[in-house]
Amino acid sequence: MRLPGPRLLNGLVGTGVVLAGVGLNAWALAERRGRSAGPFALERPDVLVTSGPYAYTRHPMYVGWWLIHLGAGGLAGTTWVFATLPVGILAEHWAVLHEEVILSEQFQQPYTDYMTRVPRYIGFRQRDPGDRRRDCVM
Repeated sequence: MRLPGPRLLNGLVGTGVVLAGVGLNAWALAERRGRSAGPFALERPDVLVTSGPYAYTRHPMYVGWWLIHLGAGGLAGTTWVFATLPVGILAEHWAVLHEEVILSEQFQQPYTDYMTRVPRYIGFRQRDPGDRRRDCVM
């Protein structure tokens, strides 16, 4: 089935969402690479990165890929994305839970503290009681 609305509008919105996902992934990758102490290995972090996009979501690359998936559906003009995206998110969520166990074991208390401050995917960050600034982070 086709998405409702003009194809041009669907394509423009889809392009914007894809670019947002690509940008988020590139930012997250650059932040991880820049903080690595030794040779960069995406699947084997040597330091806990909590800056850049990791200050807003613990898993910015998953969120980025989901945005790319959603935007590709808009570009294609198909409603199938509304069936395939939730399935993909659910499948990857199980991998995320496994990754978080490994990261908790590897980084221990700093990762536990990070988990209490930063949402897994999207949402509002927990405010540090000593921080007087207001949170408005998504």
